[in-house]
Amino acid sequence: MVILVTIFFFKDYGQNAHLSKKQTTGAFSSYINDMMILHVDPALPRVTSRQSRVNKTHYNIARHGVLTASKMAQSSLSTIIKHYHGESEDTAGLQLANYFDKLNSGLIIKAGKGQNISVGQCKKPNSPKSEIELDSISITCKQSEGCLFCEQYGCHADEVDIRKLYSLQYIINECRYISKNKEHFMSVYKIVLDRINQIITQLKMHTEIDVEQIKYDVFENENLHPYWNNKLAMLIDIGVMR
Repeated sequence: MVILVTIFFFKDYGQNAHLSKKQTTGAFSSYINDMMILHVDPALPRVTSRQSRVNKTHYNIARHGVLTASKMAQSSLSTIIKHYHGESEDTAGLQLANYFDKLNSGLIIKAGKGQNISVGQCKKPNSPKSEIELDSISITCKQSEGCLFCEQYGCHADEVDIRKLYSLQYIINECRYISKNKEHFMSVYKIVLDRINQIITQLKMHTEIDVEQIKYDVFENENLHPYWNNKLAMLIDIGVMR
C-alpha cells in the first residue's frame, strides 16, 4: 500500500516527498506505467490516462447507468452518449425520465415552505444536488434554469410561481430569434422548455387556478413576473434583444 501511494501521489516519501515535473505537467501516466511494470508485473500493459478514463466510464455505464457515469466523469449526458458506445439514447432517455419522476415526486411544496427564487422555491438553499450534468445549463445555484433540474427545487401551486415559469419560458422563446439557427437553439434550450412543461403539468394537478389564463397574460400581454420583466428590460438595454 505504501508503494502504491508513493507511486500515485508523490515521488519519494517522508521529508523527501515531492511532485515531479511530469506530475505538474500532466504527463505522469508514463511514470505510473513504468513503476507498475517494474514493481508489480512486467507483463502489465501500458494504460494512458485517456484509456483509463474511458475504461472507468464504460464500467460505470454498465454497472451504474449513464446518469451516474456522466456525473462521475464530470461530463454532460449528451457527451457520454456521443462518445461512449454501449449506451443507447433510448436507455439514457428512460433513465432521464426516471430521474424527472423522482424530482416531480417532491416538486409541490406547501405555502410558506422554501426560499423564494426566480423560478419557484428552493427547499435547501446553497446545497445544489443533481444526478445529471447538462451541456449548457449549470446546476450550481448560478443559473436559474439549472434550478429546474435540482433535487432541492420546489414550487408553490399558486399564481406567482406559475407566472415565474411562464416568464422564463417567454424569455427563452425570445432567444429563439437571436440564436444562430434552430438546431443551436434546441440544443441549448429544448431540455429546459420540456422541463418547464413537465412542471406546469404537475402544477395543474394541484391547483384550481386558471393556468392557461396566466400563460395568456404572460405571452400576449407581456405581464411577466417582476424578476423576469427586469431581466428582459436589461437584455434589451444591452442590445442582446430587440
